[in-house]
Amino acid sequence: MAVALLVAGVLGGALLLAAAVLLCILNYSEKLWGPIVSILLGGTVTAIIAVASGLKETRTEQGFATAVVFDHGLAAFLPFDLNAPKISHRLSNLASLGRPATQQKDGTTALTIKPAESDDELFQYGSELLQYQVVRELASIQRGGWSVQHTQGAVQQAVRIPVPVSRVADVSGEEVLRRVRDNRFANSDIERFLWQHGRLPLPEGTTIQLVHMPTSQQTGPEKRIVRLVKPWFFVIDIVIEPIGGSGPRMVPAGLSVPAETRAALRTFSYKMI
Repeated sequence: MAVALLVAGVLGGALLLAAAVLLCILNYSEKLWGPIVSILLGGTVTAIIAVASGLKETRTEQGFATAVVFDHGLAAFLPFDLNAPKISHRLSNLASLGRPATQQKDGTTALTIKPAESDDELFQYGSELLQYQVVRELASIQRGGWSVQHTQGAVQQAVRIPVPVSRVADVSGEEVLRRVRDNRFANSDIERFLWQHGRLPLPEGTTIQLVHMPTSQQTGPEKRIVRLVKPWFFVIDIVIEPIGGSGPRMVPAGLSVPAETRAALRTFSYKMI
């Protein structure tokens, strides 16, 4: 429909232009130059105003809160809760991503990060981990598909529908890996393998960037940003910002964890906008 309207508009404009040229030829005189120049200038100005008004910047913002559970300075592996399968699955994914490892020469595996020791380090750990998870989730959603998982007697289904855009181009996994290499949670054998054999479909001409904004008086608390940029079209920022940490034995609401497991657990909360 949009193409048909565009074609009709172009044809109509061409016919009007042809008619105007014919009338000018049939009624030519030097006095015609004044109105012709005025019409051309007026049309040009009108076109510029119309285009400029259509390019006016717009901004929308949405947000939600999320959490990372820690166990001795690392993202915690928790018992699967059949009554809260979604949050259990999410925390399990975070725990897996939060323990990047590489294989050593003797065949053993070793973590490539150190456990966080202070509250500041825990906040930074969680923000950086969520930033990397956003990239992984973005790639999963944009590739589309479905999954059915069976965990401890529970079945959990998921359907991933890519965002519909007119022109999509794959960002190679190697390029994504290059963009995320400064995030410590990308430094693992399995992550490198997945990206080397993966891709990230995005609107044509879009690039992905990971941004770190340290705490300052001008920008507020530390922020981790996943930024999608298509020049002259859009900038999409997914911002992760810490909002609070708990004492020991605390877990996200709705999650059931045995008392003996809670002793070393702490929950840190983050805002995502």
